[in-house]
Amino acid sequence: MKIGLILSGGIAKGAYQVGVLRAVEEFFSLDEISYISAASVGALNAAAYAAGETKTADRVWSEICSERKRLFLPSVLKSDILQKRLFELSDYKTGCEKLYVPLLDLRKRTVVYKDLASENAAVRYLCLKAAISIPPLCKTVKIGTNSYCDGALADNIPFFPLLGCDVDYAICVYFDDNDYIFGSDCFTRRVIKISFPEDNRFLYSSFCFDEKSYSEMREQGYRKAKAVFDIVLSGGVKDPESVRRNILNFNRVNEKKKVFLTTDKVLNNANMMVRHFLKRNIL
Repeated sequence: MKIGLILSGGIAKGAYQVGVLRAVEEFFSLDEISYISAASVGALNAAAYAAGETKTADRVWSEICSERKRLFLPSVLKSDILQKRLFELSDYKTGCEKLYVPLLDLRKRTVVYKDLASENAAVRYLCLKAAISIPPLCKTVKIGTNSYCDGALADNIPFFPLLGCDVDYAICVYFDDNDYIFGSDCFTRRVIKISFPEDNRFLYSSFCFDEKSYSEMREQGYRKAKAVFDIVLSGGVKDPESVRRNILNFNRVNEKKKVFLTTDKVLNNANMMVRHFLKRNIL
């Protein structure tokens, strides 16, 4: 069995993912999720999950949100709590085979997918720090001879590394109302999509951190993921043919306007300075 997990970037909306991961833990053992690819705040949640420390991710969010009545993104990124927890997360041993994080090298106009599972703790820390370094709020982070920032600026739903992993099926969590085709119909038919559509509070829920909204998003994430899993995994998590049939039926019932998310689409959504020159490397 080869099961994948894809977590998009979403800043404060990453709180939904903490709830989703609680549901994932109820349906899957940690060693059943072989390949993970996660961007921006999703990378922090993914690192905690891959180490069997989803409660640590919950604690990070709770501590940040309770530090003051309300925090906005610049304060969060500079928070001592966040930096301390980044260091702790990087020290945990990763249980999955691959944990890819997209990082953007603005100078070289390149998106690099770093495999945190193959790196030591020091490099993992730098990669996680770079993953949430959003220009111009943060400086780029030097890793080796290159400097990187948040790869979600170019690839916010980083399915690309999993295309070469021959997954039996994958779970993808993202934050809009699009019904994506991930590169090809063949791969898309293997993806359990869990999305949280934008609403009229999108900017607030993305950039403002407070205890009440965090708790609400976390619980909503758990409830929605559990409801989806109850349907799609009804034949058992270890029967990929049954899961793929259920994915197809589930998508038919919940069909929306389809959007092709290809490598070209990712390039076109990138920062104006680099979008025509992006290259991809999996490391």
